[in-house]
Amino acid sequence: MRKMTEKALGEAFAGESMAHMKYLMFQEIAEKAGFPNIGRLFKAISYEAEKIHAKLYKKAKKRAAQGEDLDIPEVYICPVCGYTHAGDPRNTCPVCGISSKKFKKF
Repeated sequence: MRKMTEKALGEAFAGESMAHMKYLMFQEIAEKAGFPNIGRLFKAISYEAEKIHAKLYKKAKKRAAQGEDLDIPEVYICPVCGYTHAGDPRNTCPVCGISSKKFKKF
């Protein structure tokens, strides 16, 4: 089961990396089509949410390889942009500005 968990984390990390690149391509497409704000949204999501996810997956994979579980508090997800935060979140989402009271708690 440990190897399966490590494999799943590796695949999740790879998926986040691909999503990051796709969002950057979507940014260029939107900007070229005359939608600079939509492009900015894609860039913000790729920069913030995907990098945070990748960081969490890397940490989890390292711990799983050591035969240990993650030691993290609750995880909160912004329902608008996907921003992920371990522990008590700020008052507002740093990516989209929505109130953290609307975050999904896991």
